Amino acid sequence: MREDTGGVSDREVRIWVVAMLVGAAVLRLTAAANGGLWLDEAWSATFAFEVGTPAGIWFNIGHDNNHHWNTLWLQLTGLGAPPVVSRLLSVATGVAAVPLAAAIAARWGRPQAMIAAALFAFSPILVTYGSEARGYAPMVLALLVAIRLTQRMIAGEDDGAAPGRIAASFFIGLFAQLTLVFALPALAGWHLVARAMAGSWREAAVTTARRFAPAVLASIAVIAFVFASAHARGGFTFGEYTRFSPGHFATALDQLAAYTLGLAGLPAGIGAATAIVLLLIALVVERLRGPMPFIVLATLAFPATVALLRLGNSQFPRYYLLAAVALLLMLARVGGRAMATPGPARVATMLGLGLAAIGALATNDATIHAARGHPERALAPIVAATPGKSRVWVASTRSIAPLRAAAAVAGDPLSISTAPCPDAEFLYVDGSPDDRLAPRLAACGVRAQPIRAGMTGGLSGTAWRLYRVVPDPR
Repeated sequence: MREDTGGVSDREVRIWVVAMLVGAAVLRLTAAANGGLWLDEAWSATFAFEVGTPAGIWFNIGHDNNHHWNTLWLQLTGLGAPPVVSRLLSVATGVAAVPLAAAIAARWGRPQAMIAAALFAFSPILVTYGSEARGYAPMVLALLVAIRLTQRMIAGEDDGAAPGRIAASFFIGLFAQLTLVFALPALAGWHLVARAMAGSWREAAVTTARRFAPAVLASIAVIAFVFASAHARGGFTFGEYTRFSPGHFATALDQLAAYTLGLAGLPAGIGAATAIVLLLIALVVERLRGPMPFIVLATLAFPATVALLRLGNSQFPRYYLLAAVALLLMLARVGGRAMATPGPARVATMLGLGLAAIGALATNDATIHAARGHPERALAPIVAATPGKSRVWVASTRSIAPLRAAAAVAGDPLSISTAPCPDAEFLYVDGSPDDRLAPRLAACGVRAQPIRAGMTGGLSGTAWRLYRVVPDPR
Protein backbone atom coordinates (compact mmCIF):
# COMPACT_ATOMS: atom_id res chain seq x y z
CA MET A 1 0.00 0.00 0.00
CA ARG A 2 1.38 3.42 -0.96
CA GLU A 3 2.01 5.95 1.78
CA ASP A 4 1.54 9.06 -0.40
CA THR A 5 1.15 10.24 -3.97
CA GLY A 6 2.84 13.62 -3.66
CA GLY A 7 0.39 15.03 -6.19
CA VAL A 8 1.87 12.80 -8.88
CA SER A 9 -0.24 10.52 -11.08
CA ASP A 10 0.58 6.97 -12.04
CA ARG A 11 0.84 8.07 -15.66
CA GLU A 12 3.45 10.68 -14.78
CA VAL A 13 5.42 8.06 -12.88
CA ARG A 14 5.34 5.71 -15.86
CA ILE A 15 6.52 8.43 -18.25
CA TRP A 16 9.32 9.38 -15.85
CA VAL A 17 10.48 5.78 -15.41
CA VAL A 18 10.56 5.27 -19.19
CA ALA A 19 12.61 8.46 -19.56
CA MET A 20 15.05 7.25 -16.89
CA LEU A 21 15.19 3.87 -18.63
CA VAL A 22 16.18 5.52 -21.91
CA GLY A 23 18.73 7.75 -20.16
CA ALA A 24 20.24 4.76 -18.37
CA ALA A 25 20.54 2.83 -21.63
CA VAL A 26 22.15 5.70 -23.54
CA LEU A 27 24.62 6.40 -20.74
CA ARG A 28 25.66 2.78 -20.30
CA LEU A 29 25.94 2.10 -24.03
CA THR A 30 28.12 5.20 -24.43
CA ALA A 31 30.38 4.07 -21.59
CA ALA A 32 30.46 0.49 -22.90
CA ALA A 33 31.45 1.58 -26.40
CA ASN A 34 34.34 3.70 -25.16
CA GLY A 35 37.62 1.88 -24.51
CA GLY A 36 38.84 -1.69 -24.94
CA LEU A 37 38.53 -4.46 -22.39
CA TRP A 38 40.59 -3.63 -19.33
CA LEU A 39 42.53 -6.12 -17.22
CA ASP A 40 39.69 -7.96 -15.41
CA GLU A 41 37.34 -7.92 -18.40
CA ALA A 42 40.08 -9.16 -20.70
CA TRP A 43 41.00 -12.04 -18.41
CA SER A 44 37.35 -13.12 -18.23
CA ALA A 45 37.24 -13.07 -22.04
CA THR A 46 40.50 -15.04 -22.17
CA PHE A 47 39.19 -17.69 -19.77
CA ALA A 48 36.02 -17.98 -21.86
CA PHE A 49 38.06 -18.45 -25.03
CA GLU A 50 40.49 -20.95 -23.54
CA VAL A 51 37.94 -23.36 -22.02
CA GLY A 52 36.07 -23.44 -25.32
CA THR A 53 32.67 -24.73 -24.19
CA PRO A 54 29.91 -23.56 -21.81
CA ALA A 55 30.58 -26.60 -19.60
CA GLY A 56 34.18 -25.46 -19.28
CA ILE A 57 33.01 -22.20 -17.72
CA TRP A 58 31.38 -24.10 -14.86
CA PHE A 59 33.94 -26.87 -14.42
CA ASN A 60 37.34 -25.68 -15.70
CA ILE A 61 37.87 -22.13 -14.40
CA GLY A 62 38.78 -22.00 -10.72
CA HIS A 63 39.36 -18.25 -10.59
CA ASP A 64 37.64 -15.38 -8.78
CA ASN A 65 37.37 -13.50 -12.08
CA ASN A 66 35.01 -16.13 -13.47
CA HIS A 67 31.61 -14.47 -13.12
CA HIS A 68 29.78 -17.35 -14.76
CA TRP A 69 26.96 -15.65 -16.70
CA ASN A 70 29.27 -12.90 -17.87
CA THR A 71 31.94 -15.42 -18.89
CA LEU A 72 29.30 -17.37 -20.81
CA TRP A 73 28.26 -14.21 -22.64
CA LEU A 74 31.89 -13.47 -23.51
CA GLN A 75 32.28 -16.98 -24.87
CA LEU A 76 29.14 -16.63 -27.01
CA THR A 77 30.21 -13.27 -28.44
CA GLY A 78 33.84 -14.28 -28.99
CA LEU A 79 37.21 -12.81 -28.06
CA GLY A 80 37.24 -10.52 -31.10
CA ALA A 81 33.81 -8.96 -30.50
CA PRO A 82 33.62 -5.16 -30.26
CA PRO A 83 33.87 -4.11 -26.61
CA VAL A 84 30.31 -2.74 -26.58
CA VAL A 85 29.04 -6.19 -27.60
CA SER A 86 31.15 -7.88 -24.91
CA ARG A 87 29.52 -5.57 -22.36
CA LEU A 88 25.90 -5.90 -23.50
CA LEU A 89 24.90 -8.34 -20.75
CA SER A 90 25.92 -5.82 -18.11
CA VAL A 91 24.27 -2.97 -20.01
CA ALA A 92 20.99 -4.88 -20.31
CA THR A 93 20.88 -5.96 -16.67
CA GLY A 94 21.98 -2.53 -15.47
CA VAL A 95 19.17 -0.88 -17.41
CA ALA A 96 16.65 -3.48 -16.20
CA ALA A 97 17.48 -2.51 -12.61
CA VAL A 98 15.88 0.93 -13.13
CA PRO A 99 12.19 -0.09 -13.40
CA LEU A 100 12.69 -2.79 -10.78
CA ALA A 101 14.06 -0.27 -8.28
CA ALA A 102 11.14 2.01 -9.13
CA ALA A 103 8.70 -0.84 -8.46
CA ILE A 104 10.27 -1.45 -5.05
CA ALA A 105 10.06 2.24 -4.14
CA ALA A 106 6.52 2.60 -5.55
CA ARG A 107 5.28 0.70 -2.49
CA TRP A 108 6.25 3.74 -0.44
CA GLY A 109 4.88 6.41 -2.76
CA ARG A 110 4.97 7.83 -6.27
CA PRO A 111 7.69 10.42 -5.58
CA GLN A 112 9.78 7.62 -4.10
CA ALA A 113 9.42 5.59 -7.30
CA MET A 114 10.53 8.54 -9.43
CA ILE A 115 13.57 9.26 -7.26
CA ALA A 116 14.55 5.59 -7.22
CA ALA A 117 14.38 5.41 -11.02
CA ALA A 118 16.65 8.44 -11.36
CA LEU A 119 19.14 7.21 -8.76
CA PHE A 120 19.47 3.76 -10.26
CA ALA A 121 19.73 5.20 -13.76
CA PHE A 122 22.52 7.68 -13.06
CA SER A 123 24.37 6.69 -9.87
CA PRO A 124 28.03 6.54 -11.03
CA ILE A 125 28.77 3.28 -9.26
CA LEU A 126 25.93 1.54 -11.11
CA VAL A 127 26.87 3.17 -14.41
CA THR A 128 30.45 1.95 -13.99
CA TYR A 129 29.54 -1.67 -13.28
CA GLY A 130 26.62 -1.56 -15.70
CA SER A 131 28.92 -0.81 -18.61
CA GLU A 132 31.75 -3.29 -18.23
CA ALA A 133 31.99 -7.00 -18.97
CA ARG A 134 31.84 -8.33 -15.44
CA GLY A 135 29.19 -9.93 -13.24
CA TYR A 136 28.27 -7.04 -10.96
CA ALA A 137 25.32 -5.63 -12.92
CA PRO A 138 23.59 -9.04 -13.23
CA MET A 139 24.24 -9.56 -9.52
CA VAL A 140 22.60 -6.22 -8.64
CA LEU A 141 19.56 -7.16 -10.71
CA ALA A 142 19.26 -10.47 -8.85
CA LEU A 143 19.59 -8.57 -5.56
CA LEU A 144 16.75 -6.23 -6.50
CA VAL A 145 14.56 -9.21 -7.43
CA ALA A 146 15.23 -10.72 -3.99
CA ILE A 147 14.46 -7.37 -2.30
CA ARG A 148 11.18 -7.08 -4.21
CA LEU A 149 10.15 -10.62 -3.30
CA THR A 150 11.04 -10.08 0.37
CA GLN A 151 9.11 -6.80 0.37
CA ARG A 152 5.98 -8.54 -0.97
CA MET A 153 6.38 -11.38 1.50
CA ILE A 154 6.58 -8.96 4.44
CA ALA A 155 3.50 -7.14 3.14
CA GLY A 156 1.50 -10.38 3.32
CA GLU A 157 1.36 -10.92 -0.42
CA ASP A 158 3.11 -14.27 -0.21
CA ASP A 159 1.32 -16.90 -2.27
CA GLY A 160 3.58 -19.59 -0.91
CA ALA A 161 6.01 -19.35 -3.79
CA ALA A 162 8.11 -16.44 -2.48
CA PRO A 163 10.70 -18.56 -0.57
CA GLY A 164 11.36 -20.64 -3.67
CA ARG A 165 11.59 -17.56 -5.85
CA ILE A 166 14.00 -15.87 -3.46
CA ALA A 167 16.10 -19.05 -3.48
CA ALA A 168 16.07 -19.01 -7.29
CA SER A 169 17.19 -15.37 -7.38
CA PHE A 170 20.14 -16.23 -5.13
CA PHE A 171 20.97 -19.37 -7.10
CA ILE A 172 21.06 -17.43 -10.38
CA GLY A 173 22.59 -14.27 -8.89
CA LEU A 174 25.46 -16.05 -7.15
CA PHE A 175 26.58 -17.42 -10.50
CA ALA A 176 26.76 -13.78 -11.59
CA GLN A 177 28.89 -12.73 -8.61
CA LEU A 178 29.43 -14.48 -5.29
CA THR A 179 29.28 -11.29 -3.21
CA LEU A 180 25.48 -11.53 -3.50
CA VAL A 181 25.68 -13.90 -0.54
CA PHE A 182 26.19 -10.89 1.75
CA ALA A 183 22.59 -9.86 1.03
CA LEU A 184 21.11 -13.01 2.55
CA PRO A 185 21.47 -12.06 6.25
CA ALA A 186 20.33 -8.51 5.50
CA LEU A 187 17.11 -9.70 3.84
CA ALA A 188 16.45 -12.34 6.48
CA GLY A 189 17.10 -9.78 9.21
CA TRP A 190 14.64 -7.36 7.59
CA HIS A 191 11.98 -10.05 7.53
CA LEU A 192 12.74 -11.04 11.14
CA VAL A 193 12.39 -7.48 12.49
CA ALA A 194 9.25 -6.77 10.46
CA ARG A 195 7.56 -9.95 11.70
CA ALA A 196 8.66 -9.34 15.29
CA MET A 197 7.24 -5.80 15.26
CA ALA A 198 3.91 -7.22 14.12
CA GLY A 199 3.92 -10.16 16.54
CA SER A 200 6.48 -11.96 18.69
CA TRP A 201 10.19 -12.56 18.27
CA ARG A 202 9.74 -16.31 18.68
CA GLU A 203 7.18 -16.57 15.89
CA ALA A 204 9.26 -14.20 13.75
CA ALA A 205 12.38 -16.33 14.16
CA VAL A 206 10.59 -19.55 13.25
CA THR A 207 8.85 -18.01 10.22
CA THR A 208 12.03 -16.32 8.99
CA ALA A 209 14.05 -19.53 9.32
CA ARG A 210 11.44 -21.46 7.38
CA ARG A 211 11.05 -18.90 4.61
CA PHE A 212 14.75 -18.26 4.05
CA ALA A 213 15.96 -21.83 4.42
CA PRO A 214 15.62 -22.50 0.66
CA ALA A 215 17.75 -19.43 -0.13
CA VAL A 216 20.37 -20.53 2.39
CA LEU A 217 20.48 -24.01 0.86
CA ALA A 218 20.67 -22.59 -2.67
CA SER A 219 23.53 -20.31 -1.66
CA ILE A 220 25.43 -23.13 0.02
CA ALA A 221 24.94 -25.28 -3.07
CA VAL A 222 26.32 -22.64 -5.45
CA ILE A 223 29.31 -21.73 -3.28
CA ALA A 224 30.12 -25.39 -2.64
CA PHE A 225 29.92 -26.13 -6.37
CA VAL A 226 32.19 -23.22 -7.30
CA PHE A 227 34.87 -24.18 -4.80
CA ALA A 228 34.54 -27.92 -5.41
CA SER A 229 34.95 -27.54 -9.16
CA ALA A 230 37.94 -25.25 -8.56
CA HIS A 231 39.46 -27.76 -6.13
CA ALA A 232 39.15 -30.48 -8.76
CA ARG A 233 41.27 -28.31 -11.07
CA GLY A 234 43.97 -27.59 -8.48
CA GLY A 235 42.32 -25.07 -6.18
CA PHE A 236 40.58 -21.71 -6.24
CA THR A 237 42.84 -18.83 -7.27
CA PHE A 238 42.61 -15.06 -7.00
CA GLY A 239 43.79 -12.58 -9.59
CA GLU A 240 44.85 -10.44 -6.67
CA TYR A 241 44.52 -11.15 -2.97
CA THR A 242 45.28 -8.51 -0.37
CA ARG A 243 45.08 -8.95 3.38
CA PHE A 244 42.68 -6.77 5.31
CA SER A 245 43.94 -3.25 5.98
CA PRO A 246 41.97 -0.67 8.02
CA GLY A 247 43.20 2.10 5.73
CA HIS A 248 42.21 0.31 2.54
CA PHE A 249 38.88 -0.66 4.12
CA ALA A 250 38.09 2.96 5.02
CA THR A 251 39.12 4.17 1.56
CA ALA A 252 36.92 1.58 -0.13
CA LEU A 253 33.86 2.62 1.87
CA ASP A 254 34.55 6.29 1.19
CA GLN A 255 34.85 5.63 -2.53
CA LEU A 256 31.73 3.48 -2.46
CA ALA A 257 29.72 6.29 -0.86
CA ALA A 258 31.19 8.97 -3.12
CA TYR A 259 30.50 7.06 -6.34
CA THR A 260 27.03 6.07 -5.12
CA LEU A 261 26.01 9.61 -4.21
CA GLY A 262 27.73 11.54 -7.01
CA LEU A 263 30.40 13.03 -4.74
CA ALA A 264 33.48 11.50 -6.37
CA GLY A 265 35.11 14.82 -7.22
CA LEU A 266 35.20 16.02 -3.61
CA PRO A 267 38.02 15.54 -1.07
CA ALA A 268 38.49 12.17 0.58
CA GLY A 269 36.15 11.52 3.48
CA ILE A 270 33.26 13.61 2.17
CA GLY A 271 31.50 10.60 0.66
CA ALA A 272 31.57 8.50 3.81
CA ALA A 273 30.66 11.44 6.05
CA THR A 274 27.69 12.34 3.86
CA ALA A 275 26.46 8.76 3.82
CA ILE A 276 26.65 8.54 7.62
CA VAL A 277 24.72 11.81 8.04
CA LEU A 278 22.03 10.62 5.61
CA LEU A 279 21.75 7.31 7.44
CA LEU A 280 21.33 9.09 10.77
CA ILE A 281 18.64 11.34 9.33
CA ALA A 282 16.84 8.31 7.90
CA LEU A 283 16.98 6.51 11.25
CA VAL A 284 15.50 9.53 13.04
CA VAL A 285 12.73 9.97 10.46
CA GLU A 286 11.97 6.32 9.71
CA ARG A 287 13.21 4.46 12.79
CA LEU A 288 12.75 0.78 11.87
CA ARG A 289 9.76 1.18 9.61
CA GLY A 290 9.62 -0.18 6.09
CA PRO A 291 12.99 -1.29 4.68
CA MET A 292 15.08 0.37 7.38
CA PRO A 293 16.14 -2.93 9.04
CA PHE A 294 17.51 -4.08 5.67
CA ILE A 295 19.21 -0.72 5.09
CA VAL A 296 20.86 -0.71 8.52
CA LEU A 297 22.08 -4.29 8.12
CA ALA A 298 23.36 -3.67 4.58
CA THR A 299 25.06 -0.31 5.16
CA LEU A 300 26.29 -0.59 8.74
CA ALA A 301 26.26 -4.19 10.00
CA PHE A 302 27.69 -5.66 6.78
CA PRO A 303 30.81 -3.42 6.60
CA ALA A 304 31.27 -3.75 10.36
CA THR A 305 31.28 -7.54 10.01
CA VAL A 306 33.89 -7.32 7.23
CA ALA A 307 36.09 -5.24 9.54
CA LEU A 308 35.52 -7.54 12.51
CA LEU A 309 36.41 -10.65 10.52
CA ARG A 310 39.22 -8.78 8.73
CA LEU A 311 38.20 -10.28 5.39
CA GLY A 312 40.77 -10.08 2.60
CA ASN A 313 40.29 -8.26 -0.72
CA SER A 314 37.96 -5.84 1.04
CA GLN A 315 39.81 -2.84 -0.40
CA PHE A 316 37.57 -2.75 -3.49
CA PRO A 317 34.39 -0.63 -3.43
CA ARG A 318 32.60 -3.24 -5.57
CA TYR A 319 32.84 -5.60 -2.59
CA TYR A 320 30.13 -3.48 -0.92
CA LEU A 321 27.61 -3.09 -3.75
CA LEU A 322 24.94 -4.37 -1.39
CA ALA A 323 25.47 -1.24 0.72
CA ALA A 324 25.28 0.99 -2.37
CA VAL A 325 21.92 -0.49 -3.39
CA ALA A 326 20.56 -0.11 0.15
CA LEU A 327 21.80 3.48 0.35
CA LEU A 328 20.05 4.40 -2.92
CA LEU A 329 16.78 2.81 -1.78
CA MET A 330 17.05 4.71 1.50
CA LEU A 331 17.50 8.00 -0.38
CA ALA A 332 14.47 7.22 -2.51
CA ARG A 333 12.29 6.46 0.53
CA VAL A 334 13.32 9.42 2.69
CA GLY A 335 13.69 11.83 -0.23
CA GLY A 336 10.30 10.90 -1.65
CA ARG A 337 8.61 11.45 1.70
CA ALA A 338 10.27 14.87 2.02
CA MET A 339 9.32 15.84 -1.54
CA ALA A 340 5.68 15.08 -0.79
CA THR A 341 5.73 17.39 2.25
CA PRO A 342 5.74 21.16 1.57
CA GLY A 343 8.25 23.15 3.60
CA PRO A 344 11.99 23.28 4.35
CA ALA A 345 12.40 19.51 4.03
CA ARG A 346 11.22 19.60 0.43
CA VAL A 347 13.53 22.51 -0.41
CA ALA A 348 16.52 20.78 1.20
CA THR A 349 15.74 17.54 -0.60
CA MET A 350 15.40 19.25 -3.97
CA LEU A 351 18.70 21.04 -3.41
CA GLY A 352 20.46 17.85 -2.34
CA LEU A 353 19.12 15.82 -5.25
CA GLY A 354 20.04 18.61 -7.67
CA LEU A 355 23.63 18.72 -6.41
CA ALA A 356 23.82 14.92 -6.52
CA ALA A 357 22.57 14.98 -10.13
CA ILE A 358 25.26 17.48 -11.13
CA GLY A 359 27.92 15.42 -9.36
CA ALA A 360 26.70 12.18 -10.94
CA LEU A 361 26.72 13.66 -14.45
CA ALA A 362 30.23 15.04 -13.97
CA THR A 363 31.50 11.74 -12.57
CA ASN A 364 29.88 9.70 -15.34
CA ASP A 365 31.36 12.02 -17.96
CA ALA A 366 34.82 11.59 -16.43
CA THR A 367 34.35 7.80 -16.31
CA ILE A 368 33.36 7.68 -19.98
CA HIS A 369 36.35 9.74 -21.06
CA ALA A 370 38.79 7.79 -18.87
CA ALA A 371 37.55 4.60 -20.61
CA ARG A 372 39.31 2.42 -18.03
CA GLY A 373 42.68 3.59 -19.37
CA HIS A 374 42.04 2.88 -23.07
CA PRO A 375 44.18 -0.30 -23.05
CA GLU A 376 43.53 -0.80 -26.77
CA ARG A 377 45.56 2.31 -27.63
CA ALA A 378 48.80 0.50 -26.81
CA LEU A 379 48.33 -1.66 -29.90
CA ALA A 380 48.30 1.03 -32.60
CA PRO A 381 52.01 2.06 -32.49
CA ILE A 382 53.09 -1.60 -32.50
CA VAL A 383 50.95 -2.49 -35.50
CA ALA A 384 51.95 0.66 -37.37
CA ALA A 385 55.67 -0.09 -36.95
CA THR A 386 55.48 -3.80 -37.76
CA PRO A 387 52.27 -4.52 -39.71
CA GLY A 388 51.40 -8.19 -39.93
CA LYS A 389 54.14 -9.27 -37.54
CA SER A 390 53.63 -7.11 -34.46
CA ARG A 391 55.37 -8.22 -31.29
CA VAL A 392 55.50 -6.86 -27.76
CA TRP A 393 57.26 -7.80 -24.53
CA VAL A 394 55.32 -7.60 -21.27
CA ALA A 395 56.80 -7.06 -17.83
CA SER A 396 54.16 -9.30 -16.22
CA THR A 397 52.04 -12.19 -17.46
CA ARG A 398 48.94 -10.42 -16.14
CA SER A 399 49.37 -7.86 -18.95
CA ILE A 400 48.81 -10.49 -21.64
CA ALA A 401 45.00 -10.50 -21.58
CA PRO A 402 44.26 -6.81 -22.40
CA LEU A 403 46.74 -6.87 -25.30
CA ARG A 404 45.42 -10.18 -26.55
CA ALA A 405 41.82 -8.92 -26.43
CA ALA A 406 42.73 -5.69 -28.24
CA ALA A 407 44.60 -7.63 -30.91
CA ALA A 408 41.64 -9.98 -31.41
CA VAL A 409 39.28 -7.02 -31.90
CA ALA A 410 41.73 -5.41 -34.35
CA GLY A 411 42.30 -8.72 -36.16
CA ASP A 412 46.06 -8.46 -35.65
CA PRO A 413 48.26 -11.54 -35.05
CA LEU A 414 50.08 -9.99 -32.10
CA SER A 415 52.95 -11.98 -30.61
CA ILE A 416 53.46 -11.46 -26.88
CA SER A 417 56.74 -12.30 -25.15
CA THR A 418 57.19 -12.97 -21.44
CA ALA A 419 60.94 -13.66 -21.62
CA PRO A 420 63.07 -12.70 -18.58
CA CYS A 421 64.59 -9.82 -20.58
CA PRO A 422 62.99 -7.73 -23.31
CA ASP A 423 63.28 -9.39 -26.71
CA ALA A 424 60.99 -7.14 -28.72
CA GLU A 425 61.07 -3.59 -29.97
CA PHE A 426 58.04 -2.61 -27.85
CA LEU A 427 57.66 -3.08 -24.11
CA TYR A 428 54.34 -2.91 -22.25
CA VAL A 429 53.91 -2.40 -18.51
CA ASP A 430 50.74 -1.90 -16.51
CA GLY A 431 50.34 -0.83 -12.91
CA SER A 432 53.33 1.27 -11.85
CA PRO A 433 55.51 1.26 -15.01
CA ASP A 434 58.56 3.14 -13.79
CA ASP A 435 58.88 1.22 -10.55
CA ARG A 436 58.44 -2.20 -12.15
CA LEU A 437 60.34 -1.71 -15.40
CA ALA A 438 63.48 0.21 -14.46
CA PRO A 439 65.22 -2.52 -12.38
CA ARG A 440 64.60 -5.16 -15.06
CA LEU A 441 65.90 -2.97 -17.87
CA ALA A 442 68.98 -2.09 -15.85
CA ALA A 443 69.70 -5.78 -15.26
CA CYS A 444 69.20 -6.62 -18.94
CA GLY A 445 71.13 -3.63 -20.28
CA VAL A 446 68.22 -2.46 -22.43
CA ARG A 447 67.38 1.19 -23.02
CA ALA A 448 63.80 2.21 -23.79
CA GLN A 449 61.75 5.38 -23.86
CA PRO A 450 58.01 5.76 -23.18
CA ILE A 451 55.97 6.54 -26.28
CA ARG A 452 52.37 6.14 -25.10
CA ALA A 453 50.51 5.82 -21.81
CA GLY A 454 47.02 5.28 -20.48
CA MET A 455 45.77 6.66 -17.22
CA THR A 456 42.61 5.49 -15.56
CA GLY A 457 40.24 7.10 -13.13
CA GLY A 458 37.20 5.97 -11.23
CA LEU A 459 36.51 2.47 -9.99
CA SER A 460 37.82 0.35 -12.87
CA GLY A 461 40.78 0.23 -15.21
CA THR A 462 44.54 -0.06 -15.16
CA ALA A 463 47.25 2.50 -15.86
CA TRP A 464 49.78 1.37 -18.45
CA ARG A 465 52.78 2.58 -20.42
CA LEU A 466 54.24 1.49 -23.76
CA TYR A 467 58.00 1.79 -24.34
CA ARG A 468 60.11 1.48 -27.46
CA VAL A 469 63.65 0.16 -27.33
CA VAL A 470 66.25 2.71 -28.39
CA PRO A 471 69.68 1.76 -29.78
CA ASP A 472 72.63 1.72 -27.43
CA PRO A 473 74.65 4.89 -28.27
CA ARG A 474 77.85 2.86 -28.01
